[in-house]
Amino acid sequence: MISIFLLNISFAIPQKLEDLIIRKKEFQIDTIISYNNISFSDLAENQVISEDVLYYVLNLRYDITDRIELFLFSSFNSTFVKKINHKKIKVERGDFHNLGPTGTGFSFLLKKEGRLPGFSVSLSTNVYDRLRLGGKEKGVWFDSYSFYLSTFYTIDPVVLLITMMYRLNTGVDFDNKRLDYGDTFFISPQFYFLANPFVSINVGFRYIYQGKDKLDKDIIMVERSMVGFLLGLNYEVKRGIIFSIDGEFRQRADFTHNIINARLTFRF
Repeated sequence: MISIFLLNISFAIPQKLEDLIIRKKEFQIDTIISYNNISFSDLAENQVISEDVLYYVLNLRYDITDRIELFLFSSFNSTFVKKINHKKIKVERGDFHNLGPTGTGFSFLLKKEGRLPGFSVSLSTNVYDRLRLGGKEKGVWFDSYSFYLSTFYTIDPVVLLITMMYRLNTGVDFDNKRLDYGDTFFISPQFYFLANPFVSINVGFRYIYQGKDKLDKDIIMVERSMVGFLLGLNYEVKRGIIFSIDGEFRQRADFTHNIINARLTFRF
């Protein structure tokens, strides 16, 4: 059950303020390592499920014009699971490694920042993904589409960035059953503090809402929402090379999800 919850909100290429800056005929390579720690209480089975997931992401961007950018992304993940069953007094461990989402998309700068805020839209799709459920795996094509709308405005030395995302998830036929994941929405206001021309710090929060998950017509996960706190540091090592690290920390009564992303960006 927990893997279904995680499918739609755990993996996402972190969208940074720098990603919204489009320069004509510039190429960008992002190498990202994302560590996810998840803990979920299954009251029905009286057990706690803990997952550690590592995502290894390669993201390629090319700015065709000063307003249009195309990008490709690919990923691989390693998952380590621990189940602590208090009723049976036992601990189960397991791990598996899998291809993650591979896809494409584009960004379009609707309006450059001036006296009024700048606006940007992005659309991406998972061209191929490999799902795992109940120990079985299946490759799927075009299983989700994500739409981003971002606005940003500078009041030196602070930049306000607000991003909204809606993800449409298509149904998947899995082991003679129909699996429908709930669509996902989030809104994320952030403040970027420009400490100097090379260093910036960002803080903010993210509100996430996800619809019901269904197996055939049975509801296997109800609607849920969560708020996460965001914190990040960005450092331009030298011209064209940027290192960033950021974290997101989500928690509610029966569920915690903490994320640490480290990214190295090359521009040329």
